[in-house]
Amino acid sequence: MMSSVARPRAMSVKSSVRLQQSYLLKPVIASSRCAFRRQAPLRRQSIVRAEQKENGKDSKADKEVSKLVKGLDKNTAQQILQVWEKSGAESPDQLRKLLIKRSVQSAGAVLVQTVLDAGASWGGFSTASYLSAGGDFPGKIIVQYLAYFLGLYFAAGVFLDLFLLGATTFAGVNYSTNAEAFQKAVRQVAGQSSGINVVDKAQSAVNTVKIINALNEISDILKKRVQAETSQADTLNNLTVYLTLQKAEQKGFKAEKYGLSGDQAAEYAVVFSKYDSNDDMVLEASEIGSLLSQEGFNFENREVKEAVKLLDKNGDGLISFEEFVEWAQTKLDPAKEPAKAA
Repeated sequence: MMSSVARPRAMSVKSSVRLQQSYLLKPVIASSRCAFRRQAPLRRQSIVRAEQKENGKDSKADKEVSKLVKGLDKNTAQQILQVWEKSGAESPDQLRKLLIKRSVQSAGAVLVQTVLDAGASWGGFSTASYLSAGGDFPGKIIVQYLAYFLGLYFAAGVFLDLFLLGATTFAGVNYSTNAEAFQKAVRQVAGQSSGINVVDKAQSAVNTVKIINALNEISDILKKRVQAETSQADTLNNLTVYLTLQKAEQKGFKAEKYGLSGDQAAEYAVVFSKYDSNDDMVLEASEIGSLLSQEGFNFENREVKEAVKLLDKNGDGLISFEEFVEWAQTKLDPAKEPAKAA
C-alpha cells in the first residue's frame, strides 16, 4: 500500500488499492478515455477534452479554446454587467448561472403547464358549447359566459406559455443558456407576483423580451472584441469562462501562483464548471463521483469520499477551484511521473 494515503479500517483492501491506483493516476494517465489525456504537447488539448466529449464539437473545440478569454478585459466585463443590470436582473452572478450550463427540466415544466392550460381551455369552450346546445335553466347565460371566460383565460395562458417556452428554447440554442436560470432571471425582473396567473404570464413575456435583448446586446459587445467570426453561443461562452474565473479570483485564486496564463486558467475553468453541477464554485463528493464516473471508474460512495480526502487540502470536505487546479496540474499532466509506491 502506498504510504501517502491513509485508509479507514472499514475500507476493504481491494477498495483501497482501486482508489490508490486511480487517484495516484497510473490508470488515469494510461487510459485512452481520460478526458484530460494529452494528445499533443499542449496542455490545453488535454484539459478541454472533457467539454469536447459532451458537446461533440471535437473538430472545432481546439480552435475555440484559444479564444476563451480574448477580448475580455475589466472594461468589457463592466460594460456587459451594466447591460445586464439595465434588463432588471441585478446580480452578475445570476448572469454567470444563466450562461454556465444547459437544462431542459425547467423548460419541461413549462411544457407540462402548457398542456394543462390547453386542457382547461378546451374544457371551458366545450362546456360553453354544450350549454349552448342544451335546454334552458335558471342562470344558464351566466354559467355559459363563465365557461367562455375560463376558456379564453386558459387559452391566453397557453399562448403565453408557448411564448416563454419558445423564448427559452431560442435562448438555449443561441446563447447556450440554462433554461432554469433563464426563467429565474425573467422572474427576477418581474418582481413580486400579482397573484393573477395570466397577468403574471403576460409580465413574464414582456420580461423575457428584455432578457433576450440584453443577451443580444451582450453578444454584440463580445463580438466586437473577438477577431474571428463566432456564433452568439461562442461569444457568450467566453463570458461564462471569464465570470467563472472572476468569481474564483474573488475567492483568492491567482493564476500566476500556479504559473498559468489567462488562457490556461480558462481551460481549467471550462472543465471545473462542467462538473460543478450546482454552480457553487466547489466540487462536492457527488460531483467528484460524476468526474470519476465520466472517466470510467465505478466507485462506491465511501471510495468517492476517500478520493475527496486526497484532493481536499484545507479539510473542509469540498474541492475548491484552487484545489482542483493544483490537482489537475500535478496529477493529471501526463508529462509528470505518476506517484510511486513507498
